[in-house]
Amino acid sequence: MDFSPIFEWIENLPFATAIREVGTWFPWIESIHVLFVATVVGTIWIVDLRLVGLAWTSRSIKAVTDELLPFTWGAFIGAAITG
Repeated sequence: MDFSPIFEWIENLPFATAIREVGTWFPWIESIHVLFVATVVGTIWIVDLRLVGLAWTSRSIKAVTDELLPFTWGAFIGAAITG
């Protein structure tokens, strides 16, 4: 299957053209994307550390995951949008 028409359509969308033409947009969007990815990895890392007993041992695993899950999903959605 040839995806060239789909890629050309995406490339010609107004926001894609704006990102190409405005020199400062791409670095800003890429920086925000990297921050979102770092947040996803960081929140998962915190939960993993709690699971192995190296962090927040005074708190239950459920409490830690309940607090961090909204940040993880929000950052994941942000990364997907900016990615």
